Amino acid sequence: MKGFSRHVDHINWISRPENLHANVTRLEALTGLKMQHLDLTAFGFEMYMSWEGGVGVIAPTGEPSPSNQHLHDWLDERGEGVRSVIFGVADIESETDRLTALGFAVGKELNDAPGSPWHDKVSIRERPVTAIMNTAFTLGQIFYSDDVVKVL
Repeated sequence: MKGFSRHVDHINWISRPENLHANVTRLEALTGLKMQHLDLTAFGFEMYMSWEGGVGVIAPTGEPSPSNQHLHDWLDERGEGVRSVIFGVADIESETDRLTALGFAVGKELNDAPGSPWHDKVSIRERPVTAIMNTAFTLGQIFYSDDVVKVL
């Protein structure tokens, strides 16, 4: 397993549901990547992700709910675009302590469950921190199986 430290791990765009497939098709054409569809409607959203390329697109599904209200709010306030930059760190606990000492509010940890659709490729621990330049900044202690990230 390998991961990024002090390096951007991945970027997520946010799309309106009615534009999701067109946005994904265009991003695939631009990058030459094939994005995997992740049906997370049980959590109020769906996502297309390329772990190999470090790019994803998320869109809320259905009516606003406690699990997807933040996505609807983001789209209402800011529209489509870059939603979050996940910054790779080696130790999420020490980074949380460092940022807290600097006065940043660090959100609760989000992690993948063993049944997640990417669990065979990626191990994820993330903590949202703050917004910077109209984009959410998130810490990510993320490890990839050896066949996922290609390095020249």
